[in-house]
Amino acid sequence: MRALVSRVSGVPARGIQHVDLAVGDVERSLAFYDSVLGPLGLKEKFRNLTYRRTEDVVYLEYGVQGFGLRPADGGVYRHYEVGIEHLAFEVDDRAEVDEAYQRCVSAGGKIQSAPEEHYLDDG
Repeated sequence: MRALVSRVSGVPARGIQHVDLAVGDVERSLAFYDSVLGPLGLKEKFRNLTYRRTEDVVYLEYGVQGFGLRPADGGVYRHYEVGIEHLAFEVDDRAEVDEAYQRCVSAGGKIQSAPEEHYLDDG
């Protein structure tokens, strides 16, 4: 595998290593992601103190990528405001998407739009 090199810095880049999400309730969010994506291989990797050393961040592993859940300092989520607009996961087939969607609905997730086909030519 050939590493990508940034045109700006010349530093080798292989991809995004992880993204942290600031959430209202870490344990509730962990239970939600585990119920929706656990059957597809998502698992808790480890817990660490944040760089502020005031709270823990829980790192989840999904394939070779990861994302963290840490407590937000406050605020209310508003769709399309500043922050992550959505988080997408890659799976092997449409059935996995539909099953994860049903688990999300069953877990009480708020759905902005039902599953649909995207990026069919990026393979």
